[in-house]
Amino acid sequence: MGILKKVGIGIAVVFVAIVILGTIGAMFTPTGRVTEVTEKETTTTQKECIPNWQCGSWSECSSAGIQTRTCSDLNNCGTVSRKPVESQSCTPPKPKYPLELTVNSVRTARVITGMGGAFIDAPKEGEIALIVDFSIKNVEVDPHYEFNPNFMKVIDSKGYSYGYSWDSASLSKYFDMSTIPKGQVRSGELAFNVAETETKFALVAESFLGGYQGYVEFIKS
Repeated sequence: MGILKKVGIGIAVVFVAIVILGTIGAMFTPTGRVTEVTEKETTTTQKECIPNWQCGSWSECSSAGIQTRTCSDLNNCGTVSRKPVESQSCTPPKPKYPLELTVNSVRTARVITGMGGAFIDAPKEGEIALIVDFSIKNVEVDPHYEFNPNFMKVIDSKGYSYGYSWDSASLSKYFDMSTIPKGQVRSGELAFNVAETETKFALVAESFLGGYQGYVEFIKS
């Protein structure tokens, strides 16, 4: 019994020694550095940067028909992904002129006469007399603006301009070198010999230097 007990104790000691040596061996790498028995796996996930776009108000429509705005990313992601548009087309505003023109009526004729029955420049072949009844209001120019019918013309859809028939100023007593005080209106008629096939026109009042003082579009029925 005593021998068996000693043998059992010896086996237990040897087993414990083996376990201890195995553990120590597992704690050292071939390079001699201590490492964990079980290496934990670690994963690193980079958080996605999502832009947060905020845009300012649209600018007024330019004469070229473009308006713009500025958009900024509040998260500063450094990307243009999903960035809203910063320019778009628009309808240009109508220019403001010192003379307000209104076309009251339009009629055509082959032969027209002025005051006293005098004939007015007869239309040539392919032309027709376009008689425009219109009003002019002085909205902001010199209080003693002097209207001169020499500076009136019509422009067709192709950009061709027509001066008025000289004697047609006699169709209205107002359109003969008349002064139009600020805020007041003058009305009358002028005749223009235009291409018979044209239907869209603009009535224009020019200044002495050639710039537009008034502009209005109209259609020949």
